[in-house]
Amino acid sequence: MADDVTTTARPVLMPSVEVGMEQGRLVEFLVALGATVAVGDPLFRVEGDKAILDIESPVAGRVAELVATPGADLPVGAEVLVIEVAQVSPGGSA
Repeated sequence: MADDVTTTARPVLMPSVEVGMEQGRLVEFLVALGATVAVGDPLFRVEGDKAILDIESPVAGRVAELVATPGADLPVGAEVLVIEVAQVSPGGSA
C-alpha cells in the first residue's frame, strides 16, 4: 500500500534580529508564492534599527501564503509567511 502524505501549515514569524527589538520592517520577500524551499534558504529580508538581515527557512516545504506586505512594520512574533510541510506516514498493509 502507498504511503500517506499529509501537509501541515508552519507559520514563519517576524524574528527579533537585534537586542530589544520590538518590531521590524519587512523589506522584501526573497521567495515567490508556491516556491519550494529547503532549510536555510533565505525567505525574506528584515530591517531593524541597525541592520538589514535575510531570514532563513526553519523547515523544508512549499511557500503556501505570503501573509505580510513588503514595506510594512511588523511586531516581533507577527506572521510573515506560511510554509506547507509534507509529512509522510507509512501506508497500511496490503
